[in-house]
Amino acid sequence: MSYCVHCGVETDEKSCPLCATPIIDPNAKEDDDNERRFPYPDTIDELYRKVDMKYARRLALIVLAVPVLVVLIVNLLSTGIISWSLYVIGALICLYTWFLVPVFYRFKRPYAYLFIGFSSLILYLYVIARMNDGGGWYLGLALPIIIVCFIVIQLILLAVRRLEWQPLERAAAVTSLIAISLIAIDWICDAFTGQVFLNWSIYALLPLMALAGVFLLLERKKELKEEIRKRLFF
Repeated sequence: MSYCVHCGVETDEKSCPLCATPIIDPNAKEDDDNERRFPYPDTIDELYRKVDMKYARRLALIVLAVPVLVVLIVNLLSTGIISWSLYVIGALICLYTWFLVPVFYRFKRPYAYLFIGFSSLILYLYVIARMNDGGGWYLGLALPIIIVCFIVIQLILLAVRRLEWQPLERAAAVTSLIAISLIAIDWICDAFTGQVFLNWSIYALLPLMALAGVFLLLERKKELKEEIRKRLFF
């Protein structure tokens, strides 16, 4: 192993890795270049392999089953019936469908994830309503709001995935859908109380629709959009 005459670096390379000065070993033979062994391997081993999704799903279910069994046993030992443990079990199922299903399962369209997630939420709130005699607020308030949110999010995904639309057109569509959803939620809440009088949603609707109009105006005014882009990215 030779040393660089400038840096003093010990190396087997033909030149110094720091200053690129050629390294000459007077004792080296001409044929040693082909037999020279470097201190690092010729190939890089692959450290990360493909994740076995089937095994990961099974492992996640096993991990999820542990707290489910624990709360069930504690609930049965303390009260003799299955009662409060359903809250914990339902929450764990919702967390699984919201966070782990998108990771461990592959669907061709993202709408399937939304359907599974919202379905678990609807069933969870139904269990809570049945356990607390809350059928009124479930059917009149919770279920309609969840359905509105599900439909609006589906439409937002459709708008975002419309690649033939310009970015500002998609932004205007998303803003308009959010404004419409707020009106629908306000109407549902008023209908549940027995007096329909749109109040707070109007104050949210006006600026959102104005913002959507600005997006559409900028998209149609190419000169103005380019001027703003030049000002932002100078």
